[in-house]
Amino acid sequence: MVTTNEATIEVTKGNDYELVIIVHPEVADDALEPLINGITQYITGKAGTIIEIARWGRKKLAYPIKHVMEGTYVLFKFQLDPSANKELETHLKITEKIIRYLLIKND
Repeated sequence: MVTTNEATIEVTKGNDYELVIIVHPEVADDALEPLINGITQYITGKAGTIIEIARWGRKKLAYPIKHVMEGTYVLFKFQLDPSANKELETHLKITEKIIRYLLIKND
């Protein structure tokens, strides 16, 4: 008699994150889309899932960042494996078009 043990495999999609980026005001609207697409491709390339992308538009900053007083805000909500966060943050730091970013883990 052959018995089989069925194992359940739990698939973890990763943690929920929110990422807000502030793009330099000299970046035109048509150049903003490739920047957004590059971030989404990175997330999906690391087996992440994009939940929402919200373009908040151009807003005045509370204080100057890199000698500019306004920027274009974009919010990303996504799921990603925590091990890929460090590489994502490194990518955001070296992108000259992004003047500030904030990556938050949602509980």
